Amino acid sequence: MNARSLMINPYVGLRPYESEDSLYYFGRSEQTKNLLSLLHQHRFVAVVGSSGCGKSSLVRAGLIPHLEAGFLVQERDQWQIATMKPGEAPLDNLISTITAVGGKRADAESFKHLHKQVRERGVLALVDALGSILPQQDANLLLMVDQFEELFRFSLDQNKPQLRHEAEEFVALLLGLSRQRQLPIFICLTMRSDFLGDCDAFYRLPEAINQSQFLVPRLTRDQRREAIVNPTLLAGGLIAPRLVDLLLNENIDTRDDLPILQHLLMRCWDAWQAGPNSPDQIDLAHYHQVHTIHQALNDHADEALAELDVRQQRLAKQLFQALTCTDESNRRIRRPAHLSDVRNLTGATTEELQEVVDAFIHKGRSFLVKSPGKIPDDILLDISHESLIRQWNILGEWVEEEAEAFKTYRRLVETAELHTEKASRLYRGADLTQAMRWRDEHNAIWAQRYPGDFDRVDLFLEQSLKVEKEEERKAEEIQKKIKAQTDRANFFAAKAFEEKAINGFKKAEISLYLQDYQDAWLYMLEAMKQHFNPDEMPFAPISIGNFARIDMLKTFAAKWFSPTTKTQYHVASVAFSPDGKLMASGSWNDNCVRLWRVSSGENIHTFKEHDFHVTSVAFSPDGKLLASGSWDKTVRIWDISSRKLIYVFKGHTKYVSSVAFSPDSKLIASGSWDREILLWDIKTFKLVHSFKGHRNNVTSITFSPNGNIMASGSWDNEVRLWDINSRETIHVFKEHRFCVSSVTFSRNGDFLASGSWDQEVLLWDVKAFKMIRSFKGHRDKVSSIAFSPDGNILASGSWDNEVRLWDVKSGKTTFIIKGHTDQVFSVAFSPDGKLLATGSRDTTVRLWDIEPDKAIPILTGHDFHITSASFSPDGKLLATGSGDRTIRLWDVESWETIHIFDGHDLSVQAVAISPNGQFLASGSWDKRVRVWSLKSFKQVALFEGHTDRVTSVAFNGDGKFLASSSVDKTVRLWDVYSPEKSRVFDDFSEPVNSVASSPAGRSMSLVSASKNNPQGRWTVYDNTVKYEWEFKKTFAPVHSVAFSLDGNFIAGDSMNNSLCVWDALLGNPGKIFQGHSAPITSVAFSPDGKFLISGSKDNTIRLWDTNLGEMIHVFENAGEVLSIAYSPDGKFIVSGSWGENFLRIWDLRFFKAVTKMLAKPNLTEKVSAAFQFFWERSLKKGITFVHDSRKPSLSPTNGYYLADVDKFGSLLKPPAPGETKLDQVMRWAEEEVARETKS
Repeated sequence: MNARSLMINPYVGLRPYESEDSLYYFGRSEQTKNLLSLLHQHRFVAVVGSSGCGKSSLVRAGLIPHLEAGFLVQERDQWQIATMKPGEAPLDNLISTITAVGGKRADAESFKHLHKQVRERGVLALVDALGSILPQQDANLLLMVDQFEELFRFSLDQNKPQLRHEAEEFVALLLGLSRQRQLPIFICLTMRSDFLGDCDAFYRLPEAINQSQFLVPRLTRDQRREAIVNPTLLAGGLIAPRLVDLLLNENIDTRDDLPILQHLLMRCWDAWQAGPNSPDQIDLAHYHQVHTIHQALNDHADEALAELDVRQQRLAKQLFQALTCTDESNRRIRRPAHLSDVRNLTGATTEELQEVVDAFIHKGRSFLVKSPGKIPDDILLDISHESLIRQWNILGEWVEEEAEAFKTYRRLVETAELHTEKASRLYRGADLTQAMRWRDEHNAIWAQRYPGDFDRVDLFLEQSLKVEKEEERKAEEIQKKIKAQTDRANFFAAKAFEEKAINGFKKAEISLYLQDYQDAWLYMLEAMKQHFNPDEMPFAPISIGNFARIDMLKTFAAKWFSPTTKTQYHVASVAFSPDGKLMASGSWNDNCVRLWRVSSGENIHTFKEHDFHVTSVAFSPDGKLLASGSWDKTVRIWDISSRKLIYVFKGHTKYVSSVAFSPDSKLIASGSWDREILLWDIKTFKLVHSFKGHRNNVTSITFSPNGNIMASGSWDNEVRLWDINSRETIHVFKEHRFCVSSVTFSRNGDFLASGSWDQEVLLWDVKAFKMIRSFKGHRDKVSSIAFSPDGNILASGSWDNEVRLWDVKSGKTTFIIKGHTDQVFSVAFSPDGKLLATGSRDTTVRLWDIEPDKAIPILTGHDFHITSASFSPDGKLLATGSGDRTIRLWDVESWETIHIFDGHDLSVQAVAISPNGQFLASGSWDKRVRVWSLKSFKQVALFEGHTDRVTSVAFNGDGKFLASSSVDKTVRLWDVYSPEKSRVFDDFSEPVNSVASSPAGRSMSLVSASKNNPQGRWTVYDNTVKYEWEFKKTFAPVHSVAFSLDGNFIAGDSMNNSLCVWDALLGNPGKIFQGHSAPITSVAFSPDGKFLISGSKDNTIRLWDTNLGEMIHVFENAGEVLSIAYSPDGKFIVSGSWGENFLRIWDLRFFKAVTKMLAKPNLTEKVSAAFQFFWERSLKKGITFVHDSRKPSLSPTNGYYLADVDKFGSLLKPPAPGETKLDQVMRWAEEEVARETKS
């Protein structure tokens, strides 16, 4: 152990300095003298200042030690010091403090007696009580009332007049003690200056404060130097002069500069003391190690939170929300609470709370403080300093969330009262949904913190829900009648077109005329559209051939992109021309700017004049010019039509990182690593202005649509708004925790988005200067962002190789594009919003078809990968289990989370909803099986008996029994209604991977799957168990099994990554389905038994026709598939994958329509022949149907991409009246084939 490890850290962090810390308290000697002088003149002094200015420390570590040292002697030499806070019972706290002055706390009876005396005689009772103590000790008394503003928080509550009365009595006693002259009693209170206006609510308090107020000033530069340097010197350490100068020059929040500085110095000392090879003095390395003065406090608190598990983090959120509040003036303030109150609010045990509290107190942390009590429940918890609320981003979000919850509660209280008085209607629709979501998260105990009748609100919501359900039931009956009539009409229309198609193909077979084939083709497509309208599909067709060629159906499960725009070097920036016909890209290593034709992917020109990496490209809004910025410190302007260099702007002293044109094309701005933004005039080529303000490299700039505002992002973690006309800074957004890499305005100019290396995208309200929401999901730095032209979608590219599409209104991820093999540097939308261009370090520029109706929906909410999924029998609910230890219940119609079941200690591995829809079962790696009520959302049963991880659960047909399999080599059968009854099947020599139950009948037919035999089927009926048969011809471990809905077939994986279907009665193997290249992890039958789906570790989900034994489609996935489930209506499937914390939803309606058409023997051959003819003829011209990123295009340099109508540009004629997208593409295709035939 070296001498440094024995040194005491002289900095206290966030908490105030105490008397015992006075040795290390520097920088306030002048203020201490002034305060002593004021106290000498007046016995009542109010120390007032802003939050974080050091009021408490000045009194505790400055004034009090000087009094005890004899600097202010009145009648006596000695001083008794008594400190208190008003709290919610100021009178009781005052009496308790007075009784403790003599060093001996009075018993309950004495306290009660003094309390009664004070009520009857007022201040005289207190003087008499102190009169027997102070003379004996020859002492003066200083009564310090810290955080006096607490009095207003509780006393001004109009719903609790008794608190107001007690507060008035408390103030009168303080003033009375300071005015009496029998005893030398001095009063010193500390109060936030923003509460001064509340003092006029108390008689004579404003006059007393005005007479002897001490306003705490800010520290001068020399005083700050003392506070930084002297404690270290006194403790035996040194701090580098350059670090001192940096701290003195840092521009930080003036409200919180002292607590932030103290916390930073505490952390720097710890880092210096802990480093075995640290230099002799605290230096810049330690400063950066603790993440600088701007991030040290936030990151330190984040570090404490990260040490907790998911449940503890949720508890920490509830704890901090209980210890903070927002008052009527929208001030965020502390709210101390007893441990017992927090325990009742959260439902946690005392031990669980203590663990969470300790995480924010121990290990050199001082985020919370505990005032001791006789028993743990009496412990008073408080936030160490209000600066934590402002500086810890997560806590700020929690406080804001709590404030919004209270606003919602207040509205509900008012509405419920009005409804009682017949002055308001019950809630409906979105209002009710939002209110019920609020109700799920807040209870009566929580409501006790706020005024209002919670029971009345609860009754109001129950009545609203009951009425809405009845209205929905009636509306559903009407819709069923309408649908029945529509389906009947569509059926007859489809039959008519099918008949015409069959006759047309017969005619074409004889005539061999192209026109006859085309006529038959059109009839066939019209028949198909009656089964399913392509224009209403979630995944619109990308190429015409998809309608009949099964091997091309893959286009519906993956986004389209063109692989042809490939360079030899990293692509740093991409941009579309205003008309969408051209695209520009800037390359990193070859210093080139390339111009591409979007329709063909052809590189039509390369500009090679830059001398270093090209970092940014931008088209002028009029489409005439192209600008490029480079690390050669220049901005170059190119003429699009002549392809010539027009001008080179030189002015930056370091790398140029970003360029942007003004909306009128008259100005161009450039941002640089020299921390400046230069504004240039395009016409005169002169420098107009230099914008200075950023403290680090400028990374991104953008103009607002009206051209009046410019936004910029920087490595200083800030986003700045500039007024183009006045050249002044309008506002600075400081919420990012790391470098800001990209900024962009929405089309209407109301919103600004910023992407950062902190892996987040933030959305800002430009007019209100506030953050609206945060988009979280990327796993690495966000490098580029872009709004869609309609402002509804936000795209972000990241170093995690992904591009995410976000819904701007909800903040949810709508799609994740995984195609790049390296970091994504740039994203840009085409002007029509239908294409997204991305540039990457993998040397490619890719075009993605991102129309909203083509996106594969995903469900976000879980914090870890999803291991299991189960639909309710009516298809209205979906349950998902996850590695985050929770089960989520989703509303299938809205895809919103209804409830989160939290109770398992480890990963939830299996979920199942009972056939009657009343219960949800879950199995976990914690070896337990839990049963939850889907009505009350409460746990109704806990099954314990497995000695290792539970792998699968399944209900029998009537929901009475529940089976579970486990790694402990057993299958257990549980009686749901009699939990004590269970049966164990332990004839297994290996862990059991899966168990399935036949949905048919009262008896329970169990199928289990394990690594080795025995594995097979049992029948359970009236507590009688019969072994039926063993799987035959598997020759390999079985990982997953499933029954068909009628109970006649069982599907499971078999040897060589194949899928097998067995006869459920005899166990005879049937068809073998082959295609997967890795083990199968999950299988499921469609409700009608005609289809089978399988998920595999080969990152695919495959759809099979059980009758033909053929694969219909392959859904490409980003990771190993862990779970799949078929919806009861057979319209879609859901899947969860390894490494993804969201659920994918795959629409099956189109595939079923195609299969239905192709199943007709007299159509299949004719359709295939027609399409093959069209396909071969098209190849002669090089028409390319690009549908899969893994297959090269057929004509990479000059292909037409049938991705959508608008991508053909001039090739397509305007649509005829009533013509659909499909009709327009078909008409173009017919004309192309006709031309080819003639030539």
